[in-house]
Amino acid sequence: MRFFLLFIFFNFRFLIFLGAITTQAYSQGPKKNFALNFSIFSQTQSLYKGATFWPGPSAMAGPSLILWQKLSILGPRIMWQETFSPSWKGKLGLSYVNDSRPLLPFTSPNRDKAIDRPAILEAMISCSYAVLSPETQKELLSFELEVSHDTLGKSGLFSKFSISTPFYWFRLLALGSALSWATDKTHEYLYDNLKEKGEGFGFIEAFARIFIPFVPWKGNLILSAQQYWILQQNHQRALSLRGESQNPFSASLILNFSLL
Repeated sequence: MRFFLLFIFFNFRFLIFLGAITTQAYSQGPKKNFALNFSIFSQTQSLYKGATFWPGPSAMAGPSLILWQKLSILGPRIMWQETFSPSWKGKLGLSYVNDSRPLLPFTSPNRDKAIDRPAILEAMISCSYAVLSPETQKELLSFELEVSHDTLGKSGLFSKFSISTPFYWFRLLALGSALSWATDKTHEYLYDNLKEKGEGFGFIEAFARIFIPFVPWKGNLILSAQQYWILQQNHQRALSLRGESQNPFSASLILNFSLL
């Protein structure tokens, strides 16, 4: 029981990232009002909005619950997804976020405790629009605007605009890019070491995802990669002095199984 509670409260990054993917992945199957899934996750390093939260490889595992194909509950994160039309979708979410040690770290990098970030409770809303093929009604291009804010007041306002496209001739590959904008307080939270501020654009992100549905026990395999380019020079300077990359990269592997 203690091990399970530790997983729930100290591995939000896996749960937040996994929720965004597994909700979409499992929605491709037959619709049902209740779904219980179990996932195994491994990544080269843990990144959060372009900031490095854990600079080494790690692995995690845990359950997720999806109700009515809309409500997902994954540890300290809850999200509601609504489909307004074939093109328009929206999301509302609330996530507990903290800078913590992963469940199963493969390395033990030296970290200065003075730069540990406080926990935040982040509320998020997003809206997406998909351009559909007139003939097949399949998605050709997707645009999404996400806005989040810390309800505890320790971080500030964050927004991200994303563009992505699935390659249906492969049916497995999706590519995309994103641009972020945030307030001084958010950038101070992400780059806490020197209290480096700077309201405005934060990073450019490029990502790729491969979805493989051919896994036993109604499962699937997801390979993902993210590359960030930090835009502001004062943020780059803070990262450099902390010994962190100014252009962080992370790759991950997620293995999902359907329990119910």
